[in-house]
Amino acid sequence: MTTPVVSPRVILPAATNLASLAPASRRYCTTTSFAAIHCDEVEKARIVLLPKGAMLRVIGPSALLPKGFEVNVEHRIYHVFETDLLSST
Repeated sequence: MTTPVVSPRVILPAATNLASLAPASRRYCTTTSFAAIHCDEVEKARIVLLPKGAMLRVIGPSALLPKGFEVNVEHRIYHVFETDLLSST
């Protein structure tokens, strides 16, 4: 679902250790749309679809999803499942 855009290093290993995540500058372009969770200013969570071609940046482990990542898309924070993010890398 994602492909790296720029970076000479591989940063999303299929390892279970989320502490060794990608540097903040690693960006991806989604190859398909997939579900994500977005929390607004009053912490109301909603499920949204990140569109195909969206540019995202991995921030770190998700505080909401036990097996997920926090990502930045268009200056907004989303929580995505690890399987969705890693499925095509």
